[in-house]
Amino acid sequence: MQCSCGIALNLSLFRSHDDQPLKSCPKCSMQQGRHVFYPETLFGWRQLKGQSQLQSWCPACRSKRTPEQPATARCG
Repeated sequence: MQCSCGIALNLSLFRSHDDQPLKSCPKCSMQQGRHVFYPETLFGWRQLKGQSQLQSWCPACRSKRTPEQPATARCG
């Protein structure tokens, strides 16, 4: 499934808003039909193959809850 921006919704995207780094949550994006961005600091880090990587899904999606924080930005 693609966003109106032409990029698949299941991919994480990065952008900034008011000089704040943002990241999209693929699960929220799939549910809303467009990329949904939250502050990058919200996502947290994990170890994967010995390297630190930013979590893909937002904390709410990882714990199967509804996001408590409203999206900072959306595509479209």
